[in-house]
Amino acid sequence: MVTQEESNNKIEIILDPVIIDDIDLSFKDAMGILLKVKSPFYVKKATIDLTNYEIHVHISYDKVTTFTSPCCQEENCKIHNKAPRIWRALDLLEYKTILHLDQPNIKCPNCGKKAAYLVDWARPQCGLTIKFEQRAIANCKTMTFVDAAFCLGETDKRLASTVYKAVQKARLTLNWKDIKAIGIDETSRAKGHNYISVFVDLYSRNVLFIADGKDASVFDQFCEELKRNHGNPSKIIYLAMDMSVAFISGAETFLPNADIIFDKFHVIKLMNEAIDKIRRQESLENPILRGTRYIWLHNPENLNKKQREQLIHLSKRNLKTGRAYRYKLELQKIYAEADNYQEAEFGFNKLISWGTRSRLEPLENFAKTLKAHLDGILNHFDNFITSGVIEGLNSKIQEIKRRARGFPNTDNFKNMIYLHLGGLKIPKLYKTGEPYDF
Repeated sequence: MVTQEESNNKIEIILDPVIIDDIDLSFKDAMGILLKVKSPFYVKKATIDLTNYEIHVHISYDKVTTFTSPCCQEENCKIHNKAPRIWRALDLLEYKTILHLDQPNIKCPNCGKKAAYLVDWARPQCGLTIKFEQRAIANCKTMTFVDAAFCLGETDKRLASTVYKAVQKARLTLNWKDIKAIGIDETSRAKGHNYISVFVDLYSRNVLFIADGKDASVFDQFCEELKRNHGNPSKIIYLAMDMSVAFISGAETFLPNADIIFDKFHVIKLMNEAIDKIRRQESLENPILRGTRYIWLHNPENLNKKQREQLIHLSKRNLKTGRAYRYKLELQKIYAEADNYQEAEFGFNKLISWGTRSRLEPLENFAKTLKAHLDGILNHFDNFITSGVIEGLNSKIQEIKRRARGFPNTDNFKNMIYLHLGGLKIPKLYKTGEPYDF
């Protein structure tokens, strides 16, 4: 039998005892078990607001209860005063569940300090329970802040704050003492010239650090973060990146022991840009080259039958673009067949000589670039480290941005990157044992 006491659209449910595992429980006792309320606290009353679809759980404690001081762990401290607090808990049967407590403030007789007693279901000064925060973090891993907030009935700013605190807490446990190979790449944060620089561990494939901008100072910021996480800049021996002048300057200044590696992805990209410039210039005089851009940029094995036939036909003509394309094939041959530094050095010196004498300005400029950065290009053949990991993560970062349709500030963007790609140890929902205090 169920009876109700109505007051201002709120109904206090008084149920006949419910059988749970052969134990007779009232509704408030059942709420105490579901919420895992522990001594010295207990559920005093539970009400349901049918208008707003809310469950209000009122928690209390005995007046004679003494507490342990949160300051110096002194036991048997008396209550100095009380402050009403509320917490948002996980919904129960689609009803928004809110916890109420006159939180005791303790005055420690030992040190004289006053502080609020720390409840075990929520972090200090947080209006969400730990389990609610864990659910919010789990949702944010699979959806945007706005979508997660809609599902949980909270504001996106509140969830962003929860993710920020969880990420920062998890990052305090990082240990980078064994990191020796990193990569760096810049990516856009928003439209215009808004960039962030992303540092990645090439072995674990985790995002280590994100800095604002793409100048040499980002290396200084990374080294400071590296030291805070027990790392040593002098132990970084491999650094994969593009040929940015600012990055080279920063690496030489702050990571002097690192071998700079310009991997083939960036070299081939520059080669393709040179071919396309030659094709565009030549197509003004020779219309046969119009609409053939992708034939020259792709490898022969990646072309369809029609494109391969067109490539064979164009190769029989004495085209400047065809000469540049053969140059590109020789470059790719070096990357495919060179087994060590010496073999690669011999091949690249031939290419530099060929390009310098080609009488094609874009190809001459590319050969000068090869010569200026030859040491970094050849370092790839000592260890065959590439920045392919960085390029893959960069695509995921852009997917995070695209899915959220942009972020209102850089911090939210960074935190979502760390949450998805940082390899952080953030506990899963309903982890057994003590609650995770993030």
